[in-house]
Amino acid sequence: MLETKHLTFSYGQKPLFDGFDFSLTPGITVLLGPNGSGKSTLLKLLCGSLKPNSGEVLLNRVPLKNLSGRERAKNIAVVPQFPPPALDFTVEELVETGRYARLGFFAPATGKDKEKITAVLALLELEQYRHTPCSRLSGGELQRAAAAQAIVQETPILLLDEPTANLDPAHAVRMMKILRELPETPYVLMISHDIFLAGRSADRILLLANGKTAADGRPEEVLDSALLTEIYRTPAEYFRFFEKK
Repeated sequence: MLETKHLTFSYGQKPLFDGFDFSLTPGITVLLGPNGSGKSTLLKLLCGSLKPNSGEVLLNRVPLKNLSGRERAKNIAVVPQFPPPALDFTVEELVETGRYARLGFFAPATGKDKEKITAVLALLELEQYRHTPCSRLSGGELQRAAAAQAIVQETPILLLDEPTANLDPAHAVRMMKILRELPETPYVLMISHDIFLAGRSADRILLLANGKTAADGRPEEVLDSALLTEIYRTPAEYFRFFEKK
């Protein structure tokens, strides 16, 4: 459904991506790689917030650049690494904005929309913060609210930039379980620095290094201590714990 063809992108003279091809597959795909490898840039290119220098991003074989923002929002939901300030929105008001792509211009939320919002707030254990201003939330609570905002869009594709970075282990595991069980969202792509969580939760891991694919496959194929040592420049002993037996 979402793919890149011969994608090239540069922040300066040297391309970060140069003829990069990628196709998102059903299930949870985790993007791993050291800082500066291109993970967040790829996510922004896939959702259209950055434009490639050349090549294309395709959604259902249609160039993403040819689709309106509303059409993109009906198909792709995004959870950024650092959710933007929500002004004085309450958690419920923030999450409700995730329904806007499905409503007419200036149309109020319907009873069905309200039911979906309530269900997602419960799913992410945010009911008690429904009327709390987002400015009063902790980092982990705000991260869950941003995830709820994306989930209520009910898109087939969900892109997340480090959605568990501010979560404690219990909430991180629960987040991965929620992402796996979303019935209307068969395609999930997320960035993570948590190799352990990726190894236990991903269907597919794409390991990036300097804008190139270092490895792409199932966790047991990618999480090789020798390969991770080469990519992360960290002694192999650190990664042996993560290898599946």
